[in-house]
Amino acid sequence: MARFKPIHKGLKLIPVDFDRQVIPGSFEHALCYLVDHELDLSAFHVRYKNALEGAPAFHPAVLIKIILLAYSRGLIHSRMIEAACRENVLFIAVSGDSQPHCRHSAGCNMTDWLGCSENSLKSEKPKKVNNEDACLALKKWL
Repeated sequence: MARFKPIHKGLKLIPVDFDRQVIPGSFEHALCYLVDHELDLSAFHVRYKNALEGAPAFHPAVLIKIILLAYSRGLIHSRMIEAACRENVLFIAVSGDSQPHCRHSAGCNMTDWLGCSENSLKSEKPKKVNNEDACLALKKWL
């Protein structure tokens, strides 16, 4: 009888270089560059009042990147976004291994900041977009 090597389907600890997951020229790379280098996020910083006490907050740039990446992938529900930040290597790389709870990525705060209403997001059915269209739309929006 033939012998075969075992197939491992369980948990595996694999070293991942997050910087190499975001490929230059991709939507994710453009998103990270634009949010990190082109956006003025100072308006978001005044909303935080935890300089002396309270828990450290997630950086607004991280939340914006997570939300825009999720919306580009058709993920509009906060629990699905939370799961992607925990399980998807690309989301982990873009967010810097931040794993915000679903209420941090919920539409009530971020959609106000991004200038769209929560109801408009719920009424529209998410659609898949290709990376070039998403990059152009993101550049136009910014």
